[in-house]
Amino acid sequence: MDIETGADRPKVSERQMSAISLGRITADHPAFRDCDDVTKAFILSELVKVDTNND
Repeated sequence: MDIETGADRPKVSERQMSAISLGRITADHPAFRDCDDVTKAFILSELVKVDTNND
């Protein structure tokens, strides 16, 4: 699964080498489907702190 979009990853030959844009992950991400609002808010606030490329 693609970290940013939750979509299936493309084949290896089609992938681009780049940093993960943690700042683009939102509460609508499929990984948060079963999380309550407090948990989502906590995780997203922590991701902002570790988003070293600030995008």
